[in-house]
Amino acid sequence: MAVSNKSKIIIDVSLDENKVPEKLHWSAKDGGVENQQAKAMLLSVWDAKAKESMRIDLWTKDMPLDEMKIFFHQTIQPQRCWPYLRRVATAGAQAPAAPP
Repeated sequence: MAVSNKSKIIIDVSLDENKVPEKLHWSAKDGGVENQQAKAMLLSVWDAKAKESMRIDLWTKDMPLDEMKIFFHQTIQPQRCWPYLRRVATAGAQAPAAPP
């Protein structure tokens, strides 16, 4: 199947002299986001051929630890991915059952 549309997500990272992130900005024009500031990001990519994930975890040096804990726990909550997995399942793939 030919790809008819493409979308670009841009992540800009400003580093200090020690290459520690000071500022994070991201843009996704198709989603209406332009140069939005962020304090942290977790990006995971699945390599199907190697059967492994690759990750980039970044946070700015001024992000408070209590906010980092909240961000991390909100991000890894499995309940947040179940609506997506259900859509995948209805599209023909088999999704696991939702946790109780």
